[in-house]
Amino acid sequence: MRALIRVKLHPFERFNQLWDVDNLSGESPSTDDYEREIRQLLRRLHYDVFDICQEDMDMILNDLEHESKSSSSEKTKKLVRSAQCGLTEDNILTIKDIIREIPQKLRDKECRRAICLGYSSEGQAPFIVFAVNIRDLHIRIRGGLFGKTERACKDIILKAAIHRKINKSIAARFGRLISGQWRNFQPTYLTIQKKIEVMEPNEPMPTIVGTVIESVWAELYSTNRREVLLSAAFFFVALILVIFTPTMAVQFEPIAKVFETILKSFINPRLVPSYEVQYISSALERTYSALFVSSLVSFATLLTSYVDIKRNFPIKWVMDIEEN
Repeated sequence: MRALIRVKLHPFERFNQLWDVDNLSGESPSTDDYEREIRQLLRRLHYDVFDICQEDMDMILNDLEHESKSSSSEKTKKLVRSAQCGLTEDNILTIKDIIREIPQKLRDKECRRAICLGYSSEGQAPFIVFAVNIRDLHIRIRGGLFGKTERACKDIILKAAIHRKINKSIAARFGRLISGQWRNFQPTYLTIQKKIEVMEPNEPMPTIVGTVIESVWAELYSTNRREVLLSAAFFFVALILVIFTPTMAVQFEPIAKVFETILKSFINPRLVPSYEVQYISSALERTYSALFVSSLVSFATLLTSYVDIKRNFPIKWVMDIEEN
């Protein structure tokens, strides 16, 4: 199986400046500051990445178009000898395997600016990073089984989120202020887009779609809003009754006596209970006991949902997506 993760680069001004400088100066892709900055960013996420030069990508694409099983091994060795960025035979075979599964229309667009080849820490799934435009990247992962693909997606998402939080933290800003880099230094980081698509081999449409969960608590509230509100309301009312039952029983006695008198005018007086303070207090106690039990039941439901979200964090998967 293969996965597609869409990424945005930050800050936009930094990468826009590098893109413009490269296009104006006419530098070759192997010395491209824009691509070099992205590779350095991925290395700061603790990934070992391998440069992909445009010359190498063009040769690989040409080889795929004229691929024949009888001569594929010899062609791969020839590509290794001609590689500009020092790609190994395993690297080239991995790149070909990933690119082969990209639909032709998307392949022509994405392969015009392939950045690098890398491997995830979890599952060692290979991935290629493509620059779609100045700010948007596509990370295409080839994981084989879904479990390996899922671990690779989680690994990339968690590392990108941790790196973003560190760069935007107060400690990091204070450190740049102390070092005198406050105005000149622009920390770069990635943000993962909400939707992750997982496709079966030779299938253009996703069969599994994942949604990135940024916060477990926010996801818990959005998916269990009714239980959260009911649990909080029941607990709050029960707590108020526990505190004020003695006072409320005394205050409600005159009202209860009026109600008792009205009932006796319609019903046999022997059947009407005496609404004394003790009776009212007992009724309030039974009420807040029932509310506490209802609150605990709702809380148990929320706890089950929390454990389920936490186990799947940071992705919520939806299987068997139907084509629209």
